[in-house]
Amino acid sequence: MRPAALVTGSAKGIGRRLLLALAEDGFDVVVHFRGSEAEAHEVASEAQGLGVEAEVVQADVTVEEQAQALVDRAVARFGRLDVVVNNVGNYHKGPLADLDAAAWHAMMDSNLNATFYVCQRALPALRPSRRGRIVNV
Repeated sequence: MRPAALVTGSAKGIGRRLLLALAEDGFDVVVHFRGSEAEAHEVASEAQGLGVEAEVVQADVTVEEQAQALVDRAVARFGRLDVVVNNVGNYHKGPLADLDAAAWHAMMDSNLNATFYVCQRALPALRPSRRGRIVNV
C-alpha cells in the first residue's frame, strides 16, 4: 500500500507543485480545490501519469464541516493519511490602512481556522503510521 497525502489548495501554484512532488515520491494524493475545478482535474491527471492514484475533492476549508468532509473523503479513498499539507491561505496585498475587518476575518479564516479544522480532523488518520506528518505552509 502506497502512502497517501492530502494537500489543500493543490489545484494551482505552490500547492500544485507540492502535490506533484509527493506524487513523484510515490504518494497517492488528494487534490483539493475550492473553485479551480478544471485545474484540479489537470493536476490529478498529471499525478496519475506518475503512477499514483489521485482523488479530486472540492471544499471550502474555512467552513469546519467542509474541512472535516475533505479529510473524511481522503481517508475513505485511501484508508489512511501519511502527510497533510495545509497550503490554503490568503493575505492582504496593500497598506494596513486599506485592510477592513471583513478582509481581516477572511485572512484569519483561511490562514488559521482552515489549518486548525484540517489538522484536528486529520490527526486520528495520521497516528496509525506513527510517521504521519503535517506541514503548514
